[in-house]
Formats: sequence, C-alpha cells, structure tokens
Amino acid sequence: MNTQKAKVIDVMDGIFIDIFTDDLKDIQEAVYRYGGNVIVYELGSEFRISYTLNANPFSMMIYGIHINKGQYDCQVRAFGGQVKDFKKGTKLVLIDNLYFVES
Repeated sequence: MNTQKAKVIDVMDGIFIDIFTDDLKDIQEAVYRYGGNVIVYELGSEFRISYTLNANPFSMMIYGIHINKGQYDCQVRAFGGQVKDFKKGTKLVLIDNLYFVES
C-alpha cells in the first residue's frame, strides 16, 4: 500500500490516518489487510471511490480516488449499492483496472 502521501493525526481520542492516492490497488490491499468500507459517490460532476476503516481508537481513510461514470456504474452494480462493508481477509479482484468484485 502506498503510504507516501499519508497524514497521521494523533488526537486525545485516537489516531487518524488519511491516505491520498490515485491507485485503486491501495483500496484492494486495505480491504484485504484490515476489512472496512468501500464507498462510491458523485461529488458535483465527478465520481469517486473511497475506503474507510473505523476501529477505535484507530481510523483510516483512503480519500476519493477519481473514477469515471462507467467505473461508477460498474462498481454500484457489482456492490449492489454505493457502500459495501468487508471483513478482514476479503479478496477483491480489480476488473480491467476499473472496478472491484469479490473473489
């Protein structure tokens, strides 16, 4: 996982790790290693995919990777919605470097 652009925030209530990347494989690896949620959404006229993990007192987020409308549509169909929760060890397959399906 590329953590070169990670920001770690240590606060009284926990540790927050924000990762900025444009590589979908970072989300794939995070889901496998930690579980968590993958979210696809529209922001203005752009489409994005993000990852979140909340495991008190630790929280991690991979910020909105830009995707296109076709990727967004394929991902929503594959997940059956815009948000999907995964358990640690879940293997996601990246189809044509465009969208994820569970293996």
